[in-house]
Amino acid sequence: MSSSLQPLAAGLATLAAVGGVRRLSMKRVFTSFLFFFIGNIYATSIPEMSLPELVELADHVVIGTVCKVDIVDKENEEIFDRQARTGPGLDNQIRLHIDIDEVIYSSTVVPEKLVIGLWSAWHHSLGGAKDAWEGKRQIFLLKSDSFKLVYPAYFRRNVADQPRIEAILNKLPNKRYQKRALWVLDSQQVARVCGGL
Repeated sequence: MSSSLQPLAAGLATLAAVGGVRRLSMKRVFTSFLFFFIGNIYATSIPEMSLPELVELADHVVIGTVCKVDIVDKENEEIFDRQARTGPGLDNQIRLHIDIDEVIYSSTVVPEKLVIGLWSAWHHSLGGAKDAWEGKRQIFLLKSDSFKLVYPAYFRRNVADQPRIEAILNKLPNKRYQKRALWVLDSQQVARVCGGL
């Protein structure tokens, strides 16, 4: 049994001993808890969307490098604790600070730097997000003039997906394919652009 469930099991055992709960009732209580616990985990899962669906929804398709990952509270104050978390019931939000180096498609002018807030319902820690994303160059699918995520998940794509995305754009009558390089980065230049990562 995992350490996180041991206190629960001990508490339920105490309840059974003190309150005279029969074994059958104890099983029902424990089973009900498991359904509740698992339900909360999967409550933050969302339906998968295909790449063509995401591209069609996107107002902007850009390539950029995540130069910084931070987390802010509901007052938009930055939290520096690497253990700070997001998830259901928490008011924190993880943000990606992205230096844009190429615009594959956009309905408007794209700034060279974007700050994008992630969906707060995902279970993430600041430290885990920084380790996973800082310094990574990826394609980002965004929407609206405020450059929000096109969808809570699947909005980040590997640069290797660029030919597929360009082919999808070329098939969409309402999307005008407009590849435009702001600047081109090689692996040595990423550190300089991101301020010494």
